[in-house]
Amino acid sequence: MKMVWLRFLVLSLFMVLLSARGIPDPPPGARLKFTVGVEGIVYCKSCKLPGYIANIGMSPIPGATAILRCRTNITNAISVPIKTNSEGYFLFQTSQLTSFTSSNCRVYVTNSPLSKCNVPVYPGPRGSNMLKFERAFTVNNGIEYLYSSGAFVFQPKKGLRCP
Repeated sequence: MKMVWLRFLVLSLFMVLLSARGIPDPPPGARLKFTVGVEGIVYCKSCKLPGYIANIGMSPIPGATAILRCRTNITNAISVPIKTNSEGYFLFQTSQLTSFTSSNCRVYVTNSPLSKCNVPVYPGPRGSNMLKFERAFTVNNGIEYLYSSGAFVFQPKKGLRCP
């Protein structure tokens, strides 16, 4: 009986927090769907490639593979790859992550498709960023929680010129 009350209390608190964030309550009897979005961007530092952004001195890397990995234990794990678009941006959107917390998940971009800009600078050789909560918003019949993995930065090897 204690578990029932605890669940009720947690769900009630959750609904209060959602309404406090400006997210409307679902219609009575509706089943609320939760999805998770994770976004990020991949750059090449110091190279003036298409899409070069002068104020940060970097160019987007299209076609880089970002991998979202979530794990709570050996049997409860997921790994989802996605390619960056022409602006170096990626966005994972899935309902498969609702059993994980953001601390269970990391995004990896371990290499660049550009052979002359493939030395990882940030977050470094391990290529992993923690997720940062950005916002929650309504989509269709549910709520999406959007997280950011931030930027991944590569540069040319020492002594090599930019492509």
